[in-house]
Amino acid sequence: HYEQTKSQADSPAKSRAQNLRSFARIIQTNLSLGKLSTADKGLAELPMLIDELAKTAGEEKVPHHRAMLHRHHSTLCTLRAMLFDYRPQNAKASKEGLLQEAIKHSDECDGISKGMSWSQTRNNEPDKTGIGIAALKKAQALYVARNYAESRDCAVDAAGILAGYPNNRWWRMCCHDVASRCWAKLGDIARAEEHIEIAWNVFAQSDRNDHILSLIHISEP
Repeated sequence: HYEQTKSQADSPAKSRAQNLRSFARIIQTNLSLGKLSTADKGLAELPMLIDELAKTAGEEKVPHHRAMLHRHHSTLCTLRAMLFDYRPQNAKASKEGLLQEAIKHSDECDGISKGMSWSQTRNNEPDKTGIGIAALKKAQALYVARNYAESRDCAVDAAGILAGYPNNRWWRMCCHDVASRCWAKLGDIARAEEHIEIAWNVFAQSDRNDHILSLIHISEP
């Protein structure tokens, strides 16, 4: 009876967690497609879904989602700053304000990720992937702000953190892309090319390890 009750109690939490992950993926897709207003509306609803999961499953289950919320907010602010010249006439935020918000959200993501070491499920280890992505988000915002030296340093730090985890290849490529752009802006083309080569090697390794891509290559005439 205890196991049956426990299973029934777990079901709402699992359902909310699955719904939350799906909802977050939709937001990320809208950001990738440039549908910023749609993504913004989704981000406005995300805190409520996270709070509902916390009530059902416990606060220990939601720090990753809270970090993800700030990560997406940082991306949204950076994209809006990049597209600032095309903003609606009634837009109130300044470009500088958007970039400050982007950096603030990346710092929030970093703080939450570092604080996750208290979780028993993490064996007293912080979420290093979250820390690395937070550094990347700051690098992207600093690049748009034309602070190329600091952006480069953040991108290189992020790449170093993320390199320890094989499933972070996409994020690593993004880090080296930002670092390459910064070196180019700073006038060091050789360093810029080094980072592009690293990004390409990361992609090539991903290609070799992707079984679907391997099947496609084998089937090619």
